[in-house]
Amino acid sequence: SELLPETVARIAARCRNLAGVKDSGGQLEQAIAYRDAVRDRDFAVFVGPERLLLPALANGLAGAICGCANIAPELFVHLYRAYQEGKMDEAARLQTRASELAVLVSLHTFPGVIKEAMVLSGVPAGACRKPVGPMPPACREKVSQLLAKMEKEGLLLQTAKASIS
Repeated sequence: SELLPETVARIAARCRNLAGVKDSGGQLEQAIAYRDAVRDRDFAVFVGPERLLLPALANGLAGAICGCANIAPELFVHLYRAYQEGKMDEAARLQTRASELAVLVSLHTFPGVIKEAMVLSGVPAGACRKPVGPMPPACREKVSQLLAKMEKEGLLLQTAKASIS
């Protein structure tokens, strides 16, 4: 079951220290409803799915908290900055990259792909524990290809660039 906006409003009214929520449900309208439910103060609403970052920002939400930012934090920083600077074409291009990365992450188990993609991008994340197995070779190749493309576009951390094969 989902958290109703009315519930968020009741909690916020009773808990003045509630500063915001993260919605990973994937429905932009629901995230907007959470923001609109708290009218007496600033209330930050973050989305989870990477594909919603730019639409969330365009609708006045705070941003995103997403797993793919562990793989390519520069991508998300550049996307946010492009939006803040009004560079909508660039923000849309970067949103496409973020969405592409999210699609690849869905090809295998969530923590497994995130960790292996981090390792591929030069961030020592280690292996997942059982029962999560290693990323299948075909998935690994797709992730590697996208990371190489992102490296060429300057969307990976500088320390990570030397590790992309």
